[in-house]
Amino acid sequence: MTGRDWREDENWYLEGQVRELLRRSRTAFEDWITEARPWNVRQTLTFSGSLSGHEWLPSELAAARRVERYFRGLPSLLRQPVDGFAAIEYGTKYGRIHLEVVLHVPRPYAGCQVDASTSWERRDGNGHARTRTIRGVAAAVRYCVKYATKQRGVWILSLDGCPGASGHLGCGDLLGTTSTPWRPTVTTVATQGRLGS
Repeated sequence: MTGRDWREDENWYLEGQVRELLRRSRTAFEDWITEARPWNVRQTLTFSGSLSGHEWLPSELAAARRVERYFRGLPSLLRQPVDGFAAIEYGTKYGRIHLEVVLHVPRPYAGCQVDASTSWERRDGNGHARTRTIRGVAAAVRYCVKYATKQRGVWILSLDGCPGASGHLGCGDLLGTTSTPWRPTVTTVATQGRLGS
């Protein structure tokens, strides 16, 4: 076997190991998010394409900040703690940014999904919010995690009173829902893979 053949075999082997590591870390992440809360609402949040009458589409950071603000406002709007997980996605047709979201509303009431949608839609620059009840939690979470773990994946997690989770404000802040955008790095993905095995 020549040196070139050996390098090609090694590259093929290493690429397979990376794919397996990413698959295992994505599965572990799905399991963790699925078990974090009994998610019961799913949303797709879009952007209108204009802000203050000018053409505008958000960057990833601007989209993350807007969903963080949205998450922070939901507890007072719905008069109860609300947890959320969002992943930024790029549309396949036009490449426009939007968010896939799962929410946990502890005591759903008639109209809470309308209230949540309206809260998103009334802010200048935000577009339509498609809101529906989750029928299969694992499938809804899997869809969000798929985008959260893509190469450019950015996700926002808001868990009220969950020690160690991003966004935790500490004890005594019942409705605190700050969140942190996060982008996986090679080191983080490798660590997640080891933890998830």
